[in-house]
Amino acid sequence: MFELLDHQNDEIIGVRVSGKIERAAYRDMLRRLEERIAEHKPARLLFDLKDFEGWGPGVAWDDLKFDISHSRDVSRVAFVGDRRWEEVLTSLLRPLIAADMRYFDLSEEEDARRWIEATVVQKERKRIRRKDWNALPRRQKAALIAATTVQVGLLIGALYDLYRRPARRIRGPKKVWAGVVFINFIGPLAYFLIGRKG
Repeated sequence: MFELLDHQNDEIIGVRVSGKIERAAYRDMLRRLEERIAEHKPARLLFDLKDFEGWGPGVAWDDLKFDISHSRDVSRVAFVGDRRWEEVLTSLLRPLIAADMRYFDLSEEEDARRWIEATVVQKERKRIRRKDWNALPRRQKAALIAATTVQVGLLIGALYDLYRRPARRIRGPKKVWAGVVFINFIGPLAYFLIGRKG
């Protein structure tokens, strides 16, 4: 479920995400979010993820396409949550998005609000102009999106499985695998192929 939240500053768009997100609901939210962003560029987004439980099939792909295609329309993005994989995903998206992105734990919710409300500095505006996704050839866009989607999907899948799987069903220490899965494509594949028992 998505809920767009009003803010006294029209440039700031709050989004509360809860439960498991299916593709139809996500696309409806994107349509409404795009309308708000178009009215207030560059927008600043504040995502409340404390009740977020994950995506349904195809949603991660839609999310990545949205993030990249609107990277010039958003100056700041703050995520507030309580799960390690949400923080990891934020870090993975940073190189692809021109906007300044930060993750805040639930205990830092007020810090997130202060940060998202702060004046956007000129340096951030220059970064938005510099990263022009539309200037890339179509094939390069497709290749980047496909490679990134696969890599992020593998990492999320490996981290999720590692988190839920009992230690007795993993070959080697969990902490070691938690670091290995961040090694490009090789780490998650190694975990799925040889790291798991049964």
